[in-house]
Amino acid sequence: MTARWRRIEPTDEVTIDGVLVVHDPGTMTLHALNSGAALLWHLLDRPTAPGALLGFVADATGRPAPELATEVEAGLDALVAAGLATDRPAVEPVDDTSPPVRPSIAHSAEPLRPGHTRLGPFALLDERATIDLPGEHPAHDVLDRLLHGLVDAAGDTGDRPDPAILRYGLEPVDDTSLVRVEVDGRLLCADGPLDAQLTYLLWHLNHAAVEGSRQPLLLHAGAVAGPSGTIALAGAPGAGKSTLTAALVRSGLGYVTDEALAIDPAGGVTAYAKPLSLDESSLGLLHLAPGEARAGHVSPDVVGPTSVVPPPLRAVILPDRTRALDPADLDRPLAASDALLALGACAFGLARRRQVGLDALAALSRRIPVLRLGTSDLDAATQALHRLLLR
Repeated sequence: MTARWRRIEPTDEVTIDGVLVVHDPGTMTLHALNSGAALLWHLLDRPTAPGALLGFVADATGRPAPELATEVEAGLDALVAAGLATDRPAVEPVDDTSPPVRPSIAHSAEPLRPGHTRLGPFALLDERATIDLPGEHPAHDVLDRLLHGLVDAAGDTGDRPDPAILRYGLEPVDDTSLVRVEVDGRLLCADGPLDAQLTYLLWHLNHAAVEGSRQPLLLHAGAVAGPSGTIALAGAPGAGKSTLTAALVRSGLGYVTDEALAIDPAGGVTAYAKPLSLDESSLGLLHLAPGEARAGHVSPDVVGPTSVVPPPLRAVILPDRTRALDPADLDRPLAASDALLALGACAFGLARRRQVGLDALAALSRRIPVLRLGTSDLDAATQALHRLLLR
């Protein structure tokens, strides 16, 4: 039987600067297609035999089919290698009427236990959370200090149960120094020492914020605010976002977040002043005492001022710790298509947001300058970005 080629489904796509960018939610990958690959992509919207595909390309380009055979074969091979085309038959969707699986982050009305105190509520972007602790527990002051920037005064619920709030709890294990972490009465992880459990609790709070965000675009980015706007520092884990964010805050800019930046369609951003994740080497670079950190985190208050209502986004910076600052970096924004590909690698939940998220990324890439910046010299990078926000 003759192979019939088709493009994979489902996918999302957007054209920016004349470049077709295809998002494969299955692999969470963005692909930029040149004009030849884009033509094949559009022609493969239904199963097509190779001979017919060659004829369609010849009709579209006005060139003889024999002259195009090698190019079409190479283009098809490239789409297959990228996982965007296949000769396998499409699988018919299954009519699944079973009830949906309960999400990993659920809410319940968990009452306050006798002898306990409740911290919060804390604003985790679009989520809210509280933490219950036994009275006089040593974690009380630690969490109160670390999470101070997330306190949602307008959402204070006192002791009243509220099903729209995640109820976390830290409970000592009888006759041991171990602690267990719960959410909505469910055990989250095995019993462990306090610092390890605090680290996990802080991770889970951030996970709840990321998974619960309802904005069309959520970047894996730190952010600081100045007189002329907000700057996002986007990148993968280990890119130095938190260290650079903290250095900028210590230089007098306002702290917005060091982890997740929610951006609305108009370029507005949401403050998410979580504790900063800083290791020992970063503490040394920032001239912070090791005792300022607990469970790998530092309270924003220790670092500098917090921007409660940040101004609109001014620019997105892609920090590169492997190279030194070039002052011209701040005057060389990426082309919109290159910016889209770079930001796609920094977007949370793009596979869940699908076309809405891709369109939001494209709009941001067209509207806001996206700049690569050498940050191997932390002081030089800090001074350059500080000047940018004071322009």
